[in-house]
Amino acid sequence: MLEVKDLYVKLPEFELYVEKFVVHPGEEVYIVGKTGSGKTTFFETLVGFHKPVSGKIFLYGNDITHIPPEKRGIGMVYQHLHLFPHMNVKENIFFASMDKDFTLYLIKRLELENFLERDVKTLSGGEKQRVAIARCLATKPKLLLLDEPFSHIDSISEKRIKAVINEYMKLENIPVVHVTHKLNNITGKRLYDMREGKLECSNVA
Repeated sequence: MLEVKDLYVKLPEFELYVEKFVVHPGEEVYIVGKTGSGKTTFFETLVGFHKPVSGKIFLYGNDITHIPPEKRGIGMVYQHLHLFPHMNVKENIFFASMDKDFTLYLIKRLELENFLERDVKTLSGGEKQRVAIARCLATKPKLLLLDEPFSHIDSISEKRIKAVINEYMKLENIPVVHVTHKLNNITGKRLYDMREGKLECSNVA
C-alpha cells in the first residue's frame, strides 16, 4: 500500500501539503484539480524528483521518503509521455525491463510487434501511448501513477490500454493513482481534490 503522512514540499513559488493519503493494494484512486494546483508535483514527489521539507512516504510499510527514484519501484506515465527520442520503440520499451518474457508479453498484448524498429517520432499519439505504457509496466512497478495519459488519444486506444493496465493491476495487486479530468465512468472509486497545493478527500465517485 501507499501511505503519505504530513508531506510538505516547498518549491520556488509553490508549496504542497498532503496531510494524509492512503491507497490500498489493488485499489484505484483518482485526483482532480485545476492546472497548476499541484497534482503533477505530488506525483513527482512520490517518485522522488522533489525532496520534501517534512513528512513521510511509505510503500508497503517501507519508508521511501529519501531513497533515489530508481530504487522506489514506482512507475509513472505523464500526459506528454516523455519517450526517449534517441531510441527506437524496442529500445524504449526494454530500457528498464525487469523480465524479458513479461516485456515480450506486453509488446504482444499492446500490439506493438510491428513497431519495434520504428523511430518514436514517427508514431501516432495512440501508438506513443502504448509504447509509454509498455515501457512503464516492463519495470514491474509496485505502484502505478497515471498523470492524464489518455487525454490526447481516441477511445478505442484508451480502452485497449486500460485493459492491459487492469490486467497488471490485478495480477500484481498493486495500487494505482490517476490524475484525470474525465469523471465519467468512474464509479465506486475514492476521489481527491487538489486545490492550491493541498490534497483533500472529496467523496466516492
